[in-house]
Amino acid sequence: MGKNTIYNDESSMRTLSLTVYAEQLGLASDASSLEMNEVLSDAILNIDPNRYFVFAIVHYKDFIINDKGEKVPKKVHAHIWLIVRHGGPAKIRTLLNLLKVSFRPDIDDNFKAHAIKNIKNKAVSAMYATHETAKALADPNKKKYLTDDVITNDLEYYLYLRKQYKTEELSKEDINQILLAVANDGMTEREAMQAIGPASITIGQINKIKAKRLYYMQVTNPAPLEREMEVFWHCGASNSGKTYYIKKILPNEFGRENVYRLDDRDFVRAQNQ
Repeated sequence: MGKNTIYNDESSMRTLSLTVYAEQLGLASDASSLEMNEVLSDAILNIDPNRYFVFAIVHYKDFIINDKGEKVPKKVHAHIWLIVRHGGPAKIRTLLNLLKVSFRPDIDDNFKAHAIKNIKNKAVSAMYATHETAKALADPNKKKYLTDDVITNDLEYYLYLRKQYKTEELSKEDINQILLAVANDGMTEREAMQAIGPASITIGQINKIKAKRLYYMQVTNPAPLEREMEVFWHCGASNSGKTYYIKKILPNEFGRENVYRLDDRDFVRAQNQ
């Protein structure tokens, strides 16, 4: 079917992808992610894997930008993917019944709103479930999930699909978002390489961009380059958490602009000048 195909419950499909909320699972609109997980697990784990392959996940920690430009929590929702393994195409109505998904008449029958469509790329879908596709990693409003969060009736095949994933083509805007996340310590250099693709960029290039970003932040910061400050020495062996404490804990408590990193080598250099 074409890109702008409009589906209805009589449409027949071999693969199905859709997004549902608590109401379509027979739950209250404010149902928790745990309740949605229970309903989906009860349905999916009882589906014959020889005939249908299904995997789904409940996304409960994402954000969205509202009409006022504010970042707010996104309504808890579930993504479901289904593949017909044996037999001909099945009607959407049959597949929805299998998944225990019910659209309320005159309320939920807008299939477009629930992103009902064919699965274009199985491997990309498998990685998107945990928000580990390149584009999902580049989106600060999408949070990563664990493979343990995925509900499936064939875990071995789901993990196989993930191994088939190849990094998608990213736009310059997507790459800039990732590099900005690195510069602001919201993503590690290795996570950025995973998102962009190691063939496209090196850790050295990422660190160079990060250094330029930090220099820009310094020269545009109205704070003086010299100031009176109190120094606390944080000692410890390698991998004891010193850097994590400086980059994650202290900025949350005092504000990133009030935390500076200093080491004993700075004093040695100053004394030798």
